[in-house]
Amino acid sequence: MRHRNRLAKLARPADQRNAIVRSLLTKLFLHDEIVTSKARAKVVRSQADRIITMAKKGDLSAIRKVAALIYAHETSGKTIADTRRKDGNVRQITETVLRRIFRTVVPRAENRTSGYTRCLPMARRRGDNAPMALIQLVDAFEDVKRADKPESSLVAQSASPTKVISSKAVEASVATEATEATPAVTPEPAETVAPETLEENEKTDA
Repeated sequence: MRHRNRLAKLARPADQRNAIVRSLLTKLFLHDEIVTSKARAKVVRSQADRIITMAKKGDLSAIRKVAALIYAHETSGKTIADTRRKDGNVRQITETVLRRIFRTVVPRAENRTSGYTRCLPMARRRGDNAPMALIQLVDAFEDVKRADKPESSLVAQSASPTKVISSKAVEASVATEATEATPAVTPEPAETVAPETLEENEKTDA
């Protein structure tokens, strides 16, 4: 009977399933986000939250328990220190995933008690149409979201409020522009004729 034993088998034997989850957890803590199927993402999310809660203790027992759930010797390629050997050669110490969990991931999540990860739906996978999901460490992307958000958006809205202009005001402004554009036409003065010239013209006609 499997009562109260809700374990996602992921259509794999136990050893293969454990290896897949262990590999996904290692990549998640190395790169802060991974894309995988929705079923695997749910399993990885619960295990990742458990690992971070366990690592917050910071003692030797916690280090050994976390190292048993991931591939602890996987490296991110980042050099954290250089040491010189007795023969004079310099040895570079790279950041392992175990060191990154205790020195980077746990300090970022010290203000949280739970909810260290999140799953976001992605487009379905081509071929088998499987539902995909993006799983992220929440605290790794909080600073990025704050930096992308413009700080002066509310200030700009308050500085330049939108004005509602009625149709009558628009017609009045158009009329004033038309009158200013057309030049004013001044009437020509009428010709004035002296009365003496009028009498001479009448005599010549008679």
